[in-house]
Amino acid sequence: MASKLARLYLSLLQIGVFFAFTFFIMEFLKQMKINFLNTNQAFFFVSVSIFICFRNWLIYNGKRHKILMAKKIELRKHYSILSLILFQILTHLVSFVFYKVI
Repeated sequence: MASKLARLYLSLLQIGVFFAFTFFIMEFLKQMKINFLNTNQAFFFVSVSIFICFRNWLIYNGKRHKILMAKKIELRKHYSILSLILFQILTHLVSFVFYKVI
């Protein structure tokens, strides 16, 4: 259960960073008078989001993940749940602000 929540958290965080970066690049290129993507092309965002979820599912499942975790067991850092939630909210808030700029 914890690994599923961690995978979901990581996927949402990566999707939020991807959206923020993409919206920033879209606005930058719009000011440079270069047509990159429309806001109506949601297929691109949906397909990349699905790819991120699928990639995280492949990476953080199974034998490879267990080997990685066994090697790094002494290097684990413990973060407060509040800081993890705030980081997630801030990431999506920045993404939303970049979206509103467009």
